[in-house]
Amino acid sequence: MGDLGRIVIQEMPDGRTHLACEVAGDPLDPRTAERAAIFGPLAREVTRQMEVLTGPGAEIQPTSGH
Repeated sequence: MGDLGRIVIQEMPDGRTHLACEVAGDPLDPRTAERAAIFGPLAREVTRQMEVLTGPGAEIQPTSGH
C-alpha cells in the first residue's frame, strides 16, 4: 500500500499548534480512500495524545493528496 500519509506539526504565531493530517495519493484514486481509512484513526489518536500533552486547542486539518 506504500505511504499512508503524514502529520505536519506547525507552531502558530499565537502559540497554538496546527496539525495537518495528509493522506497520500490522488483523491480520485480508490486506494486513497483505503489509506484514509487506515490513516484516519492513527492521525486522530496522535492528535488526541498531543492534546493530552499540550492542552486542547490544537487545530486539526485533514487533507489528501501529498
